[in-house]
Amino acid sequence: MHRLAHRWIVLTCLLFCLAYFAEAQGLKVDHINPTNWFVGMKNQQLQLLMHGPNLKGTKVKVNYPGVFVERVQTVDNSNYILVDLTIAAAAKPGTVQLQCTKIFPLTEKRQNATVINGGREITITILTN
Repeated sequence: MHRLAHRWIVLTCLLFCLAYFAEAQGLKVDHINPTNWFVGMKNQQLQLLMHGPNLKGTKVKVNYPGVFVERVQTVDNSNYILVDLTIAAAAKPGTVQLQCTKIFPLTEKRQNATVINGGREITITILTN
């Protein structure tokens, strides 16, 4: 039972770290489901549902041995993203930081013209680490 409790604490820390770092850089995550997970599970795939204002376009990365972001999916509602993780059998309990970035393109508006998809694009990346 002690080992199970330790695993729950590890994933809870991971989820709180994600929410804290995202909010610190202007990205706000209101909640994440499921609220906890464990290492050593038979099914190594985990999908997180993240909710917060305008999360569409958010990129998520992780730098922790045995934990991998497979993909980030968007849905019709721009306030939700799905993060598919793989937690390898060899993953050890610990504190995992997820890095969220949001890319905002800036374009140059031409005089007397409406720019829809043109102009020079400048990318601003907000790192949450």
